[in-house]
Amino acid sequence: NRSLIGLFLLCTILFAYLLEFDLIFFFILSFLIFFEIYKNNFLNNYLFIINILIYFICLFFTNESIFFSYLIVFLSILCIGLSFIFKNLINILFPYFILFFLCIFFSILINDREIFYMIIFISFVNDTSAYLFGKLIKGPKISKKISPNKTWSGTLISISISSTLLFFFNFNLLNSIIISILLFYGDLYFSYIKRLFSIKDFSSILSSHGGVLDRIDSITLSSMFIFLINLYYV
Repeated sequence: NRSLIGLFLLCTILFAYLLEFDLIFFFILSFLIFFEIYKNNFLNNYLFIINILIYFICLFFTNESIFFSYLIVFLSILCIGLSFIFKNLINILFPYFILFFLCIFFSILINDREIFYMIIFISFVNDTSAYLFGKLIKGPKISKKISPNKTWSGTLISISISSTLLFFFNFNLLNSIIISILLFYGDLYFSYIKRLFSIKDFSSILSSHGGVLDRIDSITLSSMFIFLINLYYV
């Protein structure tokens, strides 16, 4: 069942890429993500509506101002940092982190759709290789409290595979390694959030794969780093 759902997701993404249904794909993705935020009661109705309004405002300004783009990345990192300090506010900080990530991801799509789909592809390979090699080799767990299924063997091999692929996508070796490590930490951060709220998956939309948030976890931090790299070279 997991393999079939994974194949379905790949075909859907490939379909969107080949037919250039980029915006349709992105806004369906956004809708499902906001649905999961609402379903898990991270925000009350009032704050949820504000979250949606800020989302559309940020989408516009992220592509209009480089300063605002840097501000969005800073706010994203701030939300992560504060979520470890003020755990009682994490139900507010986490949705806004997601909001800022979506703005960054949208900007990547608008400026270079190839990189947008490459990030999704790399994350898929990273997650799949970590899962498969972790199951095959097993070995010591990374953090039983936060993510009991993650092994050092699966993680290190997935980082090596992702770094190699990114290098062939013309990222230098250092950036390739950093992006691959951030794929892991993005996944780990979302696992941390789920443990705090005592939930296994954000939803059952994708059956054995969990929810959409369960699938985009690894690309959040790596997307921000790639976004900053692109701004720097521009």
